Amino acid sequence: MTHHQDLAIGLGTLPSEHPGAVPSPGEESAPVLMTAALTDELSRLPLTNACCRRAETITLLRFAGAVHQEPARWSIEVDLDTTLVARRLGIAIRALYGYPTQLHMLPTPGYPTAPRHRLRMTRQVDAVALARRTGLADPRGRLIHGLPAPIVAAGVCDAAAIWRGAFLVAGSLTEPHRFPALDIVCPSLEAAMALTGAARRLGITTKTKHLRGVDRVTVREPDAITALPTHIGAPDTAATWARDRTHHQEHTPSPRLPGFDDANHTRARFTRSASHPTYQAMLEVGRAQRTIFVARYLRSRQLQREITEGLNVVEAFNRANSVIYYGKGDEIASNRQDEQEMTVLSLRILQAALVYVYTLMLQDILAEDDWAELLTPEDRRGLTPLFWHHVLPYGEVKLDLTTRLSIRTAAPASGP
Repeated sequence: MTHHQDLAIGLGTLPSEHPGAVPSPGEESAPVLMTAALTDELSRLPLTNACCRRAETITLLRFAGAVHQEPARWSIEVDLDTTLVARRLGIAIRALYGYPTQLHMLPTPGYPTAPRHRLRMTRQVDAVALARRTGLADPRGRLIHGLPAPIVAAGVCDAAAIWRGAFLVAGSLTEPHRFPALDIVCPSLEAAMALTGAARRLGITTKTKHLRGVDRVTVREPDAITALPTHIGAPDTAATWARDRTHHQEHTPSPRLPGFDDANHTRARFTRSASHPTYQAMLEVGRAQRTIFVARYLRSRQLQREITEGLNVVEAFNRANSVIYYGKGDEIASNRQDEQEMTVLSLRILQAALVYVYTLMLQDILAEDDWAELLTPEDRRGLTPLFWHHVLPYGEVKLDLTTRLSIRTAAPASGP
């Protein structure tokens, strides 16, 4: 086979080879060694349960971006790194759904020993039928953004199959001597949320992030990185990664900056020794400052009012957030930075609008002579525009943007 010619190979005669191509010695190879080992072990795992095999196959197709929808035609075509994963996916599609697939080996530019494996369905009618039967397309023919609901809500075995399929096409595992991370590149935020939910059912804590236009799900804790491959069917690779990481930590000294140990030793000796004269002097200064503040607070009514008013405003501000913010309580549900910033800015605009309208309403009421003569200075200090007990946080709110509120802005006729 030349570099300019595709080689079509039947699934039954495809040779077995180690997944992933290891670059030549002059190229960077460390970041892919553990990933290749984990991919190899997962791709050789036999599956006897049809539901697990179906969940793995659907996840493989979704995370590989296999389903392509154009105005005039549908197609299923996916490029995979390893022969074993390509064979596994093609055999599963035939066994579960009965549709034939075709596999081509394509040269990779710059890597003559690392061919790509393109798996595709030759007939458009089969591609449309497979997309509908897997749930990757809804009954109206629209592609879904995440994963089909039946496999997302399934049991623990399907959750493991989801992670196995996602790693086979979009996963990476760092080497034991590097910062620990098991990373999955997701095709959409909805797919990342489905992957996070599957990890939660396995007892694994993950982190979802949106970086440079790509959604990722990452496992950072070393114990979780060891447990996750074991759950999804790669205990040997998990044990090897944990053993090599422990060996590296035991035999590699921690990097230290010049003078780092001396500075830490001095700081520890200073803070832990209660008999150090400088330490004792700073403690006495702190006690004296606290005593002076307490004496000022007990003597000055103005300071007491200032502190109480400040605390009341902050507490009222925080309580108002939980009422006027429409969402899950007072929590921001999104992990995207741009959506969080937009939510907070919109919340501030809403708060400012409420305070402004309520201030005009209070001025309108206090403009009446009866209220101006009735309220004392102490009563006026208790007034605040941050009240929300009359606000209806749910239901239908009708706005008439063609009229204005009948609020006067005249100052009170009399009174303080």
